[in-house]
Formats: sequence, C-alpha cells, structure tokens
Amino acid sequence: MDKARKAKAPMPFTLFVFTVFCMLSTTKAARGLDASTVGTVYGDAAGLARVEILETQFRNMSIKSQHPRIILTPELITRAQARIQAQHYKWASIKSAAANDTIAAAFCYAVTGNNAYASIVYNNLMAETATSWTGSYTSNNVSGTDRKVAEWAIAFDWAYNGLTQQQREALVEKIAAAANIAGRAAWIRAGNRIQSTGGETFHREEWIFWAWRAWPEIVLANHLADADFCYKSRWRYDSIYGDAARAFAYLNDGTPLEGYQYGADGTSWFMALKSATGINLVDGADLHYDISAADYQLYSTDFGLNRNVLHHGVGLGAGGLATYSDTTGNDFNWKTKEYHSVATQLAATTNPYQQWIAKNILTFDKRGASSWIFTNEYYGEWKNFEDIATLLFYDPALPAIDPRQATYDQLPFAKHFDGGNEVYMRSSWADNAVIASFRSTPAFTKTSHGDFDVNSFALYRRGNLAPESGVYDTYQGQTNYIGYQKNTVAHNTLLLIDPANPDSPKKLGNNNPDPGGTEKTTTRTFGTIHPTFTSITNTFLLNKAANWGDIVAFDTSKAFDYAVGEAPKAYGTRATEFTRAVMFLRKAGDKSYVLVFDRVEASDSKFKKKLLLHTVNEPLLNGNVLSTEATGHIYTTDGDSYSATNVFNNSALYGKVLLPQDRRIRKVGGQGYEFWVDGSVPKNWGIDWTVLAADKERYMGGPIQEIGQWRLELMPAIQQQRDLFLNVMYVGDVDEKLPPVSRFVTSNSSLIGVLLEDSVTQNYVVIFNSAKYNTAATNTLSYSVGGTDPQNSLITHIITEVTPDTHFVVKQKGITIATPTSSHSGTISFTYKGGGSFAIEVASTSSVVPPGPLGGRRIQQ
Repeated sequence: MDKARKAKAPMPFTLFVFTVFCMLSTTKAARGLDASTVGTVYGDAAGLARVEILETQFRNMSIKSQHPRIILTPELITRAQARIQAQHYKWASIKSAAANDTIAAAFCYAVTGNNAYASIVYNNLMAETATSWTGSYTSNNVSGTDRKVAEWAIAFDWAYNGLTQQQREALVEKIAAAANIAGRAAWIRAGNRIQSTGGETFHREEWIFWAWRAWPEIVLANHLADADFCYKSRWRYDSIYGDAARAFAYLNDGTPLEGYQYGADGTSWFMALKSATGINLVDGADLHYDISAADYQLYSTDFGLNRNVLHHGVGLGAGGLATYSDTTGNDFNWKTKEYHSVATQLAATTNPYQQWIAKNILTFDKRGASSWIFTNEYYGEWKNFEDIATLLFYDPALPAIDPRQATYDQLPFAKHFDGGNEVYMRSSWADNAVIASFRSTPAFTKTSHGDFDVNSFALYRRGNLAPESGVYDTYQGQTNYIGYQKNTVAHNTLLLIDPANPDSPKKLGNNNPDPGGTEKTTTRTFGTIHPTFTSITNTFLLNKAANWGDIVAFDTSKAFDYAVGEAPKAYGTRATEFTRAVMFLRKAGDKSYVLVFDRVEASDSKFKKKLLLHTVNEPLLNGNVLSTEATGHIYTTDGDSYSATNVFNNSALYGKVLLPQDRRIRKVGGQGYEFWVDGSVPKNWGIDWTVLAADKERYMGGPIQEIGQWRLELMPAIQQQRDLFLNVMYVGDVDEKLPPVSRFVTSNSSLIGVLLEDSVTQNYVVIFNSAKYNTAATNTLSYSVGGTDPQNSLITHIITEVTPDTHFVVKQKGITIATPTSSHSGTISFTYKGGGSFAIEVASTSSVVPPGPLGGRRIQQ
C-alpha cells in the first residue's frame, strides 16, 4: 500500500500527547517528559502517529477480568483445542508431563476444562515455598525465588476457572506475599523508576529477558489494586518497558532498533500485554512490530547457504561472529534458530512461506518452537513452555509453500521497511539470488551495537561481495568493533574529510578517529529522559540530529527496483547534500545490475570526498598506478573499472565508474591493512585471531574473509564543492565481465543517461537527475541512444524523479511509441526495440501534484 512520505521535521509537542504521561500516577516517577522544559519532538510523522495510537491505548488501559490472561487468549485456546482434536504431535508429551509439572497441568486444564488438572495445580502450588521478592524491578534471579513465583502466577492464571473461590483466595494471598506486590507498589510510589540494569531502551539485552517478572502483577490485577498499579506502571513513559513499547510502535516494521537482531524483540512482554489488556504490538492492524520481523528475516535470507545475511552492526547478540553462522552446519546453530523462530512462529500460522521456513530452515519438525514467545531466558529456553509454544504456534499440517518457488507477483522481490529506513532487493527467491540492502537508518543507539553510517548498501550472491566490513569482537576486547566496525569507514557509503581536522569526527568513549565519517550521535532511550544519561540528546525524540537519514523514495517492479536516500544531516555542518539513488536491475540467471548515483555537496570546497566499496577478496583494479603508500596494500590509480569475487569463488562483482570523469581510485587492504583507518596516525584495527582461531568456522559458518578485508575509495581528482558519482556494478558469475556501459547526454543538461548493452534481448537506458533533489526542471526531455546494434536491440528505458501518477507520451520521429504512467514513487519505464532519438513529454498531470523535475516533485514514500 502506498503511503505518504515520512516527514523528518519537528512536530509540535502537544500533537504527540505527551500530556498523558501522568495518567497513571501523580508521583514524580510518572512525570516522564515535560513539554514546558523540553520543547519540540523530532521524528517521522507516521511513526509518531503510531506512537500516539499506542499512547491513547495506554491512557485507557485496563486489565481484563477474565482468566486466563497471560499469553493464553480465547482464540489461542480454541486453536489449541482444534489441534488437540487433530492429534497434534506435542499434545501427548504435554499431557504426560501434567502429572508432575504444574505448568503443563495448568495448560491441560485451560484447553480441556478437566478439573482434575486444576486440582493438581492447586495442590502443587500450596505445597511449594518461596522467599519474598524484593521491591525492586531490577532483580535478575533467573532460576531462584522470582522465577518460582512467576510459575505459580501463570499456573494459577491458567487453572483459575477450575478453582473454588476459597482456593483462589488462598493462592492470591500466597502469590501476592511471595511476589511482594505491596512492597513493589510502595517502591514505585516512592518515586523509583522501573528500569532494568543499565536501563537503555536500545540496549535490549538489558531489558527484553525474563518477561515472567510481570506475571504476578497480571494475574493478581482485579484482585489487588497494588498489582493493577504495578503492572500499569510498567507501561508509563519513564519505565524502560513503556519506552520500548513506544519505540517498537514507532518502527512497526520488524527492523532492528540497533545492530542486534533478536527476531522479534520484546515479544514475550508484548504477548502478555496483548492477552492481559488487548493492547497489541504483536500482530495488530495498526501496530505489528513482532510479526513484521518475520518479513525482515525472509528478505535477508540466503536459502542456498541457509543463513541470514547482510547484517549491519552486530547482527546477532553474543558476538558479531555469529552474524553469518548457518543454521545447519555447526554447533552454534541453536542461537540463530532462537533469534529467528519467534517471529517465524508468529507468522507461520497464517503465512505458508513462513510455515515452510519453520519446517525446513528452523526445523520445527525436529525440535520445539521457541519458548521465547513466553519469556526469553537470556538466550536459553524455559523448557516448561517449549512443547506448549509448539502446540500453540506450530502445526506441521498447516500449508507450507517454498518461497524459493515464488514469483514476483506472489511474493515481491523487494521490500521497503519504512520504519527503520531499510530496503532489501533480490533478483529472485532462488538459492543463488543476488541480494542487496540499502539503508539510511535513524540514529538509534550508536554507543551500543549500531553503526555510524547512513545511505550505505551491501551486495551478496552465494556469499558476501560488498559487505558491511568488520566484526564485533566482543570477547576479545572489542578492538575492531570500537575502532573500525562501528565507524563509517567500515561501510559502503561516504567519507567527507576536513583536512584541518584529519581525525574528526571521533567516536565512542575512546574518541577513536573516524576521519570523514558521520557525526557522533548518541541516543539511549526513545522518549524518556534516562536516569543517568540526562542530556536530552540521549533521548531519540528530543535529539534533532537523530533523524539523520531517510529513504525518501522506493519503487519496485518485476524488472527493477529503485530507492533514494537522503542523509546530509548525518555529516553535521560538513554536508549540504548527500542524496544516493540505487537502481537494481534484474537479469536472467539470478544476476543483477546495481547502479549507484550520488549527489554530494560539501559546505567547504576543501573537504575531501571518498565513496567506499568494501570487498571480501582482493579487488582487481585497472588504470595507471599514480602513488603507492604500502606496497601490495595501499595504492592509487586513475582507473575506472574493478572486479572482485566472493570467498567461495562462485560469484563476482564487476564495476565501472562513469562519474566523476576525472577520478582516482585508492585500494586498501590485505594482511595487516584489513581494517585500516586513516588520520593523523593511520592504524589497522586488527583482530586477535589466535584467541578466535577455533571460532572462525564455528561462528562464521564460512571463511572469515566474509567480513571484508579490502576496500576501494572513489575520489574526484579535482577538488570542488559539489560532485556527482555514478557507479555501475554487475553481480554475476566468476569469469564474466561487465557488458558495455556508457554515459550519454540529454536535452536537459541536469539529466544523465546510462546505456547498458547486455544483449539483443535485454538492454537498459537509465536516466538520473543531477539537480538537487526536489529542484524544478523542464517538463520535456529528448535523447538519442546508439549502441552496438541499435536497430535490433530490445531496450528498457527507465527515467527517474518524474511526477508521480502522471501520464507521459514517448515519441520517435513525431510518432507516439509509448504512453507510460509514472509510479507513485516517480519512475516511468517503457520497452522499445531499437535505438534512435526519443522525446518524452508530460501528457497530463494530477492537479494535486506541484511542479518539479520533469513536472515532478520530491518523491514521496
């Protein structure tokens, strides 16, 4: 569905309904942000509107009087009963466990109504003892008293309707005392904030675990006012959980808040929130972050090597080396499965493609579905719930469709995740597909596990070709992670270097140089002031610089995808323009062309521009060597073409630079120079592989070179304020070559044409606009196309940045040969056999669209 463009402009504070922060209490802990002191909220208008929806729901929040109310809903119970009737393969083991396992017995009562199971629950709970919880919300007592009392709570909830009133009262009293409900309520009313250890919204390993902490509050609400108060307090803005909930509503698309990708962050918290209150961040019509994460995983999966790819930041928790761990071939596969299985099992019930992934990649047929949907046990399972999760969320009898067989019409090959500003583009769903990512993410926490870069892309086919470079060497001192991988220099984007400040900007607490990279922008929380990091710049919605990039256009079709990112703000005062357009053209045989067109303007002509392209193997580079800084490792040429293979030597990347016309390409890498950072004291931020020697294959699922150990730096030879960069890449097989590619002129000097002569049956003309984005230009265009065989070649013409939803006429020798209509994101295309001269004119324009390039406007998406 087409959406209005996401505005990255200030939004009046009152529109964001922050006045409801005090809705649950008058204590200082409930104040949240104060409009009179913090002023303007910044952010994406669509995301803020979603947060307002959630805020309204929180304002009117009530906990259901019915039981069960923890995870189990009437709909889930009905689903379980149907699956039991159909002899679901997990039912026998759950029923067998009920004799000794209180949770299994409680579940059996909930789905059968057999009071004998309720009696087992009551007798077991009354026989157990536990010491009282403390009043604090920060206890991490995973296996002791806290967890035992949580088990009491959920078992009581599920068996509630089978208990007598006297039994209920006895258990309410026992659970309330053990969970110290009164003490917790007093602790909150005294002004204490509900924070996990560290309390960063974006540092999610500090809050997403142990959702069972809230179960006693949920089950005792409507029985005890203090329990009701405690649970509602979790969702205020000054609570880490409330802050996180609003962050996920803001994103809503399944993209990670930072480098970590847990699959569906916070699911266990939000599943209980949904069942207890009806507030649905899981799979609702308006809010659906958790289930959307299944799509995010789908579009970034290599089915051939059976792994998730193109991660940025850390990728997966507990060490970035797990980023390319495959899911079948090594002893670390359980972690990858856990991370992805939560979102998959949410989606698999209604999505046959996700059902296939559950069966064949996550192998649910051979193991239980993840208990993380109930509670994430610090990377581990709570075994009591594995069989129950499988019965509720995975049925092998459901329809499963292999996504590798899907056509574009059945499952589009590209998707824009507009909350996190990421685009994934694929040549197909086949094992050998080309996969490209393009992102310009908001500045979520950059001090934890995200990267300091915007408008970056990565390319993959049967292995990394142009990766996000570097590694999260967390257990080896984080040398590479902090000094290199997190910084802009490690990614396929722009460096804008101030020669007067060769180490600037500096990043992180160590002030490591990232010459020419994005500015240092730190956010710790989404919308609440952090109790320790009290500067409003640490609050995402209050940090004007945090919305530093945006995907402002996206268009997809069977033949091509097109996306535009804008990110000058990320470079502070050094850049007045950084607009990157990416064109992904599909070629038969699961090969693709990728055109990257950049418009970069510096605020000072002295600033040096470098566009980066990282490769895994050493790239071959043409041209004359102009200078050598380190023999075999760093040298500069006047060339324009390059190529590089993946580490498996079964796919290759070929490239040609069309702009700048006068250019330099610097090549950097190799042993001792893999992670090179320039500056006043150049340094290689190496990795201690003697420590990690045994982990290379175990963690990577492939050769360690996949993290990228070479890069090319494209630079204008002439120093000036504004430059255009046009890079044409081809992703194909080894021992191929880039077909003829050339640049041609048009009648409009601001428009740049590219001719790709692939074959008689597949050629392309692509026209980019070199004027500043959203700058008015002429409504007409003409150009001539030659080529090796212009009379017989079939050419697809694609013209970008035209008026959305506008009718055009294409003429040759005064005769109309095509009448294309532009897409909602501003591209037109037509196919015609033969070259020659073409004239394009606007036929009719919607009255609601203001004029702009070719009668167009700023592309909206």
